[in-house]
Amino acid sequence: PGPEVTLNPEDALIYGIKPNDLVRIFNELGEIALRAVLDPGLIQGCISVTNGWWISEGGTVNFCSLGRETDMGHGAAFHDNLVKIERVK
Repeated sequence: PGPEVTLNPEDALIYGIKPNDLVRIFNELGEIALRAVLDPGLIQGCISVTNGWWISEGGTVNFCSLGRETDMGHGAAFHDNLVKIERVK
């Protein structure tokens, strides 16, 4: 149905997040809001976002990452980013 953020249920409990809650993911570079999915198989302290919307439909997880390229095929030069999360009230 659309992009989502996956997080560990223990982290969700800390932040007051329940399944399908809208979650704001943000850092000093930008932000995106996605629906929450809980997965006990994901390590605590991490979230996973594998997809996003077109910019005109709400944006992409790349809003929270630096736009730089590798010297090997000009691919993306990141695999993780430090972000904060909060439930959208």
